[in-house]
Amino acid sequence: HDSIRYHTRETTVSFENQKIGMVKLVLTRDELFDEVLLEILGTLAVVILIALIILFVSFRITRSVVFEPLAQLEYSATAIANGNLEVDVPIARDDEVGRLAASFTTMRDSIKDLISDLRNANSGLEQKVAERTEELNQSERRVSAVIDNIIDGVVTTNLRGRITSVNQTTNDIFGYGKDEILGQQINFLIPNQHWDFFLKIIDNYIKNGDETSFNVENEIEGIRYDGTRFPAEIVFNVVKFKDSEFFSIIFRDITKRKEIDKLKSEFIST
Repeated sequence: HDSIRYHTRETTVSFENQKIGMVKLVLTRDELFDEVLLEILGTLAVVILIALIILFVSFRITRSVVFEPLAQLEYSATAIANGNLEVDVPIARDDEVGRLAASFTTMRDSIKDLISDLRNANSGLEQKVAERTEELNQSERRVSAVIDNIIDGVVTTNLRGRITSVNQTTNDIFGYGKDEILGQQINFLIPNQHWDFFLKIIDNYIKNGDETSFNVENEIEGIRYDGTRFPAEIVFNVVKFKDSEFFSIIFRDITKRKEIDKLKSEFIST
């Protein structure tokens, strides 16, 4: 019965290989249980502490090895996406994160090279456009100089008969200054009876596509700035350019020719 309540441990005490006594330790079962429980709890506490230390160290290592490099990659990727191609990707490791960083660096350098090539190509294209534009401007100036110096007046109008351009000879013939004729209807330069005739030609062309009245010389009268009238020959034509159409009118002042013809007739009659 006592063995149930007590736990006994005996130890022999010897000196120079001679038994001199015995130590007997007697504990109750409750005392022994408490002692074992304390040992177990102490051991468990040590194990938990060691586990926490391992977990903390693992977290710090994981953070420095994985999380921080990934955060740097995220920052670099955002900067590249916002157009900052000079941002560094400072991760040089021989693992998955390092290879990912190397891919980002390669992508950044490829984008920089592509942008550089595009800028060079755009610069070359702008230069060609500028050269071509200057060539066209020079060609336009040459054509304008030729038209301004021919002996006939040249007028262009839209399909409603409103004047859109004139050469210098037209201004000289009719006595107007530069740009004073622009925007006027063609009857600004000719009497209404002639204008009515040309309105019929315009209307017939717009409605029926009839071009039979074009490229035909017609003798009419012109009205100068001071209101005087003079004899003129006129050729009316339609010009089709790309997707647009307009009318061209060539005026020729035949005043001198009429005077010569009159002198000839008077001479012959005498």
